[in-house]
Amino acid sequence: MTLINRKTLSPGLIFNRARQSFSYLRRDSVCGGFPSLVVTELTNDCNLDCIMCPRKKMKRKIQYMSFELFKKIIDEAKDFAEAIDLDLFGESLLHPDIFRMIRYVKKNNLFAVLNTNATLLNKDASPELISSGLDFLVLSFDSTDQDNYESIRRGSAYFKTLENINNFLELNDNKIFSVVQMVYMKKNMQEVNHFLKYWKNKKIGMSRLKPLLTLDPSSLYMNALPLRNVKDKPCIQLWKSMVICSDGTVVPCCNDYDKIHPLGDMNKDEIRTIWNNQNAKELRTRHILNSRKSVELCSRCLSFNPGLFLLAMNCFADDLTRRKILSLLERQVILKNSALAAYSLPG
Repeated sequence: MTLINRKTLSPGLIFNRARQSFSYLRRDSVCGGFPSLVVTELTNDCNLDCIMCPRKKMKRKIQYMSFELFKKIIDEAKDFAEAIDLDLFGESLLHPDIFRMIRYVKKNNLFAVLNTNATLLNKDASPELISSGLDFLVLSFDSTDQDNYESIRRGSAYFKTLENINNFLELNDNKIFSVVQMVYMKKNMQEVNHFLKYWKNKKIGMSRLKPLLTLDPSSLYMNALPLRNVKDKPCIQLWKSMVICSDGTVVPCCNDYDKIHPLGDMNKDEIRTIWNNQNAKELRTRHILNSRKSVELCSRCLSFNPGLFLLAMNCFADDLTRRKILSLLERQVILKNSALAAYSLPG
């Protein structure tokens, strides 16, 4: 497994990351760097109804991002971003232009990242995905027990999805760095050892145990890890990443499933303008003044407050490298069932 990616030591990107971290440490409402990660929600449509997903509470209409809007985002992001995350609150393989979009990301020398439930990763989609040039793929598979899997990923078929994943991994042969991921919760916590053992000798980059993170109080009972109070410190994601919904609305982070705190509109403005506009500065200021609990979205969030080590990693490790390293750390924390795992590790 290769942890270090080619962009990690790029001087221009290091400088941009350093400016992000410096602005965060200085508690500046204006971020001196630009977003190194841009999350683009290709669609908020999905073919499953997973028990831990907030989509069931989503009130906004189902939309698919147009290729024209997507192209505009990539054209603006290519000068400073490192990675484009191609999903948010939907199954991106439903998008008819998904492979064209990945190719456009790669044409502009950016990392392409995708998370899929793998139900649509059939014999036709797998070769297309591999040839698209995708860099990083997360395959969500939350249980090695049929009944439990199908009760978590409602609407799925266990054996068909497992066949899709295994066929893809054989065809892929480690071309795309692939992660098989379990969202760790009470419903599957007893299966961890079997999950890790099953995927150990497969052709994957790693197996990941991801903490269950939700802003829905009614879903907290699913959490298998201890929770503790989070210090009221600024969330670094406001200085690091930009999240764009399928209709072009920019929101603060990946927890804003219903666009309750819009920061801007990519149909009307540019990334550079929105990044430090009045809405963005006001939100950062609330965090700086330790009053993020006054923000509805942020008041319920178990956000991760980075120490100096992770801020240094933010400077000297690119987005994909951080994902790999932090996923390994995350897995070890969960295996030890530590209270630290209640936090959302970046990436």
